[in-house]
Amino acid sequence: MNTNAASGKEVERLFRDSIAKQPDVLELLRSTYNIKGVFSTTMLTGTGQKCDVKIGFDCGRNIDASIKAYKISAGANQLTRLTVDNFAQKFNLSEDIRETLRSLIIEKSRVSNPRRVTLFPENKQEMFKEVFDPLLPDIIKQSFSDVPGREILVLYSKDERIMRIWRMKDVIDRIPKSLSYTPQGNMLIGGCIGLQRKGGNGKRFASLPKTSPSHPANQIQIKLLIKKFINLHRQRMLVEYEV
Repeated sequence: MNTNAASGKEVERLFRDSIAKQPDVLELLRSTYNIKGVFSTTMLTGTGQKCDVKIGFDCGRNIDASIKAYKISAGANQLTRLTVDNFAQKFNLSEDIRETLRSLIIEKSRVSNPRRVTLFPENKQEMFKEVFDPLLPDIIKQSFSDVPGREILVLYSKDERIMRIWRMKDVIDRIPKSLSYTPQGNMLIGGCIGLQRKGGNGKRFASLPKTSPSHPANQIQIKLLIKKFINLHRQRMLVEYEV
């Protein structure tokens, strides 16, 4: 397999197969999570879950792995994406904030080059910061994990062919609950998480106007800026190994 061009599923299979051949890494994970049994198997999970691979032990315990692949030239990977309505419902936004957020996203969709239009203009940034600041712990947790106490975050560098592993609970607890804005007017959470309009051409949805709230390009996307994350949290990494 050409791991530089590997798809998401191929990377998940790569981790599933490679971790089983890393006894020292498995022993470290077993010890970290205080698991009494011995390693037994690895398995892929179904779609629609934040956990991609389960590492099983013969005592009935699992460690769930959420795997994100990246290339150094890009350095980002989607954590989650939601429609404005689903995002507003999940984080209990008021109707006024929901409508303002929807309007900003639709306004950005109207231009020929959306990258030249800020999502959160300067005259709205302080208002949104006041709204989002109390929500940051929940946004971080729900973007990364379902059950952080038994999960790991795996970042796979396609260029280096290295798997890097963190305890998910450490990731969620240690990312600063701070919010700033990028020069493009997107939110930057904890110095390494981006919140933005998803964008993209949405060719499979050609029947939908690009200004429709139902168009996937007009969803809210939360991304892990992987190079920034690694620079900030390298010291908390549990282990890394080559594949």
